[in-house]
Amino acid sequence: GEARVYFRGKPLANTKAKLNAPNGSHKPLKTDEQGVVKFTCDEPGRWVLTVPTYSEEQAGFAEGKAYAVVSHNASLAWVVEKQ
Repeated sequence: GEARVYFRGKPLANTKAKLNAPNGSHKPLKTDEQGVVKFTCDEPGRWVLTVPTYSEEQAGFAEGKAYAVVSHNASLAWVVEKQ
C-alpha cells in the first residue's frame, strides 16, 4: 500500500515514518519528495503507520514556560482481514 503524509496542508517530504506489523515488528520508512510512503502488508491483523516526532520551530509559552520547538506525531491504523 501507500499513504501520503501531509503537514499544514502540504506533502511532508523526506520524513521518517514507521510501519508497525501485527506481530510486533517495526519497519522504518521514509516519505518521498511528494510525501508518499510505500509499504507491504503481508499478514492479517492490525497495522499502524506512524510519523513520530516531526518538529517545527515555533516559539510560544506553556504553563508560563517558553519553548522554541513544537513536536507533532501522527498515526493511522487499519486491519487486514484473513484471506
